[in-house]
Amino acid sequence: MRVCSISLDGFRNYTQFSAQFSPGVNVIWGENAQGKTNLLEAIGFLAGARSHRARGDKELIAFQRTQGTITAQVESRGRDFLIQAQLFRGARRKLFVNHVKLKTAGELSEILQTVLFCPEDLALIKAGAAERRTFLDRAICQLRPRYAEALSQYQTLLDHKTRILRDWEKNPSLLRFWRTLTRPWPGPGPWSSPTGPTPSEHQRRTPRS
Repeated sequence: MRVCSISLDGFRNYTQFSAQFSPGVNVIWGENAQGKTNLLEAIGFLAGARSHRARGDKELIAFQRTQGTITAQVESRGRDFLIQAQLFRGARRKLFVNHVKLKTAGELSEILQTVLFCPEDLALIKAGAAERRTFLDRAICQLRPRYAEALSQYQTLLDHKTRILRDWEKNPSLLRFWRTLTRPWPGPGPWSSPTGPTPSEHQRRTPRS
């Protein structure tokens, strides 16, 4: 597989940019702070809709722009694919392959896989386990698209938990909402759940003789 060409519109420091790549080795060179890493970041983003150095999509959009777009022509599995990622401020991103909207970002990894090495990777040694976990998550997401979907659901649940723990004293009803999110999962036992039943739940549900 290979990236044949790429176009950037409102991505990072690029107002408008397009480039074509040869089938062999391509060397990207230029002065500091001109966008070389940003270009590699855009290519890596198309492999799973994740950035190696940005927490959210809005960080990828150029200043004073409300939208950024990455478009690339890719050869993969003996076919040609047109991949496009549309990024918005205050709205969910949209991902397309051959003009068909994707349901999940994990579908991108079925078309394009990338390996990116950059100075930030030194954090794998200097930082703690969280950085190494993030690095492994990005790699596994490309190998197993279902893992990417599960990871996205986990992150959404974790974000809900963080907001609830922060605001529950002002709004106690949030705790009831949290119980609906963490309701027991169906499983082999009568009390199967992600973390198992609490002692009080076990006592309520245990039949009295």
